Amino acid sequence: MPQDWTKSGFTMIGHLQSLFSRIRRRVSGGGSKPAGARTEAQRLGDEGESRALEALRNRGLRLLARNWRADRGELDLIMREGGIVVFVEVRTHHGSPVKAYASVGRKKRRVLRRTAKAYLRQLRDRPRTVRFDIVAVDLDTPGRDGVHHFREIPLFGKHFVP
Repeated sequence: MPQDWTKSGFTMIGHLQSLFSRIRRRVSGGGSKPAGARTEAQRLGDEGESRALEALRNRGLRLLARNWRADRGELDLIMREGGIVVFVEVRTHHGSPVKAYASVGRKKRRVLRRTAKAYLRQLRDRPRTVRFDIVAVDLDTPGRDGVHHFREIPLFGKHFVP
């Protein structure tokens, strides 16, 4: 084995053995949770998305897609309101809806913008208008009072054409 593969007691073979061992555990479901199991945060997020979807449907929006993925991004809800395609980011929280709104920072908006553009590219008939909304769902407040809908959040530039 070449000398430069061994540095400070670390060998390439040992690294590969460790890597293959981790892969075997993951594939066989030998991790800390059963394969397909959801974390508490994922379950809360699912509950928030369901409440947001119900509230938006009650306001007349129609679901086009849920948890739509492309590249490294995901759109929680894609809705239609008349001729407008509405991309919805759902934030499940405890407490202030403003904090939930503010948690969609610049990096997350960039990912959402890129993912929304990927969604629009795959459509045969592109909409004339798109919109980005944030729905903050407070799990401590039951029913409609716990759902805060922030409409027309600036995500796309003013000259954006779908």
